[in-house]
Amino acid sequence: MDDAAAEELAKHEGSLDLSGLTSLSDAAAQALAQHKGDLWLNGLTSLSDAAAQALAQHKGYLYLSGLTSLSDSPGHVALAQKLA
Repeated sequence: MDDAAAEELAKHEGSLDLSGLTSLSDAAAQALAQHKGDLWLNGLTSLSDAAAQALAQHKGYLYLSGLTSLSDSPGHVALAQKLA
C-alpha cells in the first residue's frame, strides 16, 4: 500500500479490514494509526520498530494476528503493551 492510499483509508470511520496487506511502510503505519475504528492488519508478519510505535498509538481495536514476533525495541514493546 502506498502512503497516499493509507492517508485516504485512515479517514474512513468504522472498521477497516486491510488483512490482505503483507507489508506496511512507516509512513503508512503513521497514517493508519490516526484511523478511528477497528483496524485489521492480519496479513502482516513483521513490522519495523517505527511502524510498531505508530500503530501502538491507534485508539481503536487493532488486530495483528499474523505477526510472528516482536523484538525488545521501544516501538515493539509499546505495541505489545497495547495488544496485551
